Amino acid sequence: MLIRTSNNEYSALPDTTSKGTQEKWVVGNRFYKLDPISGYDSLAEALVSELESHIVDLDFVDYFIDVPNTVEGERRRVCYSENCVPSGYTEVTLHKVLLSVYPDLKVLNKCVGKDFLERCIEVVKSQLGYNPVKYFAKVIYLDSITLNEDRHLNNISFLINKDGIATYMPILDNGRALLSDLSKYPLERSILSCIRRVKSKPFSTSFKKQVSYVADLYPPLVIDYESFKEVIETAKENLDTFTFKDVVATKVLRRMILVLLQNLKEQEGLTWVRK
Repeated sequence: MLIRTSNNEYSALPDTTSKGTQEKWVVGNRFYKLDPISGYDSLAEALVSELESHIVDLDFVDYFIDVPNTVEGERRRVCYSENCVPSGYTEVTLHKVLLSVYPDLKVLNKCVGKDFLERCIEVVKSQLGYNPVKYFAKVIYLDSITLNEDRHLNNISFLINKDGIATYMPILDNGRALLSDLSKYPLERSILSCIRRVKSKPFSTSFKKQVSYVADLYPPLVIDYESFKEVIETAKENLDTFTFKDVVATKVLRRMILVLLQNLKEQEGLTWVRK
């Protein structure tokens, strides 16, 4: 949960996500994302990144909170990551890979749950020559722990080099995790009530079902839990540092930490084990 500042006067460029309009832009080698009006995506990205850094054999995109700066005349919180696409590689999303076989994805509407997962695995193997089972399993386990509700087909990607050799993309886009969207999960609502409303993607709307699809295919994540817990305990004592003394943001981050630690406790032995 490091904070790095860029000291830039931002000029945001519009882009879209599955959750509606979210402004994104590039400054040098950094990719910036602006928090939605009712969301705290940057806090979720930073907290999930901290967890990911304590997971064995996990490649991920590290996100950092940046100080609220002027974005088109408003002071808004942002987060950023470094460019994660290596030189000589091109990113291709799972959505694009599926389109190469099914120009009309509606034909897959009847292919749901584990059948859809298996179809995606088959298509990636045939089109990219890469077996994504390990990658899919890690994403599913992580999303179950963090309650990421935005793992749509464009948030699962692969890297292809000039020779056509494919591999996985480091895990990215965790901004809609840990109840970050206050329009859907207001602070006055109970945590349990909020958690019950979260739906997973893309193979099922149930995190438990998605986990069951890969439980026999790949072992749980291995987490250096004690080290992670130590960092989180320090963070809990310095929440204002990460929220820039924003009262609401501090409450949101406190809830995020509580949800994450609670999920880790409940899912130990299922989606993760201790190092």
